[in-house]
Amino acid sequence: EAALAERALEVGRADGIAPAAAMILLDAGLADEEAMKTRAALMEAKGPAALAGAYRAVHARTLVGRGDGAKRRERMVDGDQDVRVAALRAAAIAADPQDREAVLDAARLDPHPLARTLALRAAAALGGEPVVLALRDVWVLADDPAREAIAEAWASPRAVDAGGRKQLLWAIATQRGAPAIAAARALAAAGAAGTMDAVGVLVRAIESGPTNDRVYAIHAAPSAAPTVHGALVKAQDDPDEAVALAALDRLLEASAEAARSSVARSAAARLLKIAQGTTTRALLARAALARAGVREVVPILARDVRSPDDRLREAAGVALSDMGERARAAPLLADPKPRVRTSVACAILSGP
Repeated sequence: EAALAERALEVGRADGIAPAAAMILLDAGLADEEAMKTRAALMEAKGPAALAGAYRAVHARTLVGRGDGAKRRERMVDGDQDVRVAALRAAAIAADPQDREAVLDAARLDPHPLARTLALRAAAALGGEPVVLALRDVWVLADDPAREAIAEAWASPRAVDAGGRKQLLWAIATQRGAPAIAAARALAAAGAAGTMDAVGVLVRAIESGPTNDRVYAIHAAPSAAPTVHGALVKAQDDPDEAVALAALDRLLEASAEAARSSVARSAAARLLKIAQGTTTRALLARAALARAGVREVVPILARDVRSPDDRLREAAGVALSDMGERARAAPLLADPKPRVRTSVACAILSGP
């Protein structure tokens, strides 16, 4: 934190690292907002022309105060998409009712997918019945990722009891595929009325449908629900390998606290068998075992550290770091591939 702050506010050294450091601190909630705002405004006006856009984005991200509304809304329609994204992040924090029309317009019209998603999050922070109804209009022309974001917005604390629950019930009753699964997940997480309906939608999605939707439902469903648990147990034997692997992963994850349970032992044994190979499926199995802390996977990961395949080395280093096996992952800090070195170093720094 101290190094990033020093680099972000360093005087006399203007390069692309400084605004990037400033944005990291702002997004982590570690920045002095006013100091960053002053510095960004100064560099925007007097700094190198090549960095003006980066500092304009930092400046937009700092516009979270009561008196910043007009400037924030102005930057929501800026020609630079990074500036618009930063302004919309600020809007989600500010939760200023006067931003409502601007964020809804961005949700409908911004050409950048990330900006549209952030606009929906900003709308969720505002909540209220007008926003809930406006999002129903946005839903009509939205793509699947945007509809998933709208479902999350309807389930947000300020929207769910202002008509959001009603809209989620409508979505699970009338929609299909990923949007319906997203709505069911959001409704189940919100609790109270509609939970059983949502769980029913998720169970049916686990049991049949396209592979991607079934895997999504497996990871979205609340595993504590008896019907979900039953669907996962059934899906672990599914002829679709992707579905079976996802179900095993979820069963192991759900049983992690009771590691000696028969369900956990069975899932771990089957995943260990899958994990012996070098396919993408085997990599996913090793990652699932590592997340659950299954120690039997450590020798497999240690073997992968010496693999000629940089994909295997990277995955092994990250998984070993996540399990606290930093000494086994450490040789990869000198790996010839920069991506491997970086991934493993970050995993070691952020691991247990």
